[in-house]
Amino acid sequence: MKNKFIALSLETVKHLDWIKIGVEGVWKGHYAGEFTLTSKAFEEMVFHAKQRELDIVVDYEHETLWGNKAPASGWIQPENIKVENGELWVMISWTPTALEFIEKKEYKYLSPVFMKDTVDPSTGSFIGWTLHSVALTNTPFLSEIGTLFENKKREVSGKENEIVTLKEQLESYKKKDIENKVDTIIAEQKLALSQRDWAIDYAKKDNDGFDNFVKTLIPSKMQQEQFKGNEQTTQPKRINIAKV
Repeated sequence: MKNKFIALSLETVKHLDWIKIGVEGVWKGHYAGEFTLTSKAFEEMVFHAKQRELDIVVDYEHETLWGNKAPASGWIQPENIKVENGELWVMISWTPTALEFIEKKEYKYLSPVFMKDTVDPSTGSFIGWTLHSVALTNTPFLSEIGTLFENKKREVSGKENEIVTLKEQLESYKKKDIENKVDTIIAEQKLALSQRDWAIDYAKKDNDGFDNFVKTLIPSKMQQEQFKGNEQTTQPKRINIAKV
């Protein structure tokens, strides 16, 4: 049976993102004829990539299909191919040149080449579906895959997870510190209990401004004493008209 190459396309993404390059479905308008992609086909691609243990090339405009001089725009390591929710995902290590093309939007789409009825080079037997290569191109075949931003997801490393956890802990400590500070101010009778939520929100948005505001506050007990003192000093003196 003659080999058939099926080249699909979707928008490309940046370095170290997982990129969705295959979805299940049936397509009838490809020049190589009708083809069907299934989760099973994607599983075969992943299996054979890991069996062969060679990085899969990402080229420009499918040049490796025609045997032309084909510099790589990136590479896909076998461990960076996976099937998730019936879709095929890869992670590409881009070359500096390709990254520049992508950032300038001189290349906008990514086109994977799926080979049906692949012949094993050692045994000569048909082994099924393989991922032959991927290409940067500006002539996409499929629209079903969607846009660049709909088809990427960030791979979060263990180190990044640790940083995220530390940031969350820091935010939690800051929140607790602010709450304790406000509660202390309330206990000192500088603020009313009804003002607690407002004070916490103020301190979160502008901690320095809140601290300066607190310096101007006087405990309610002292305010009462001052008020009484003012009352005593400001009472008008009675005038004994008879003695004038």
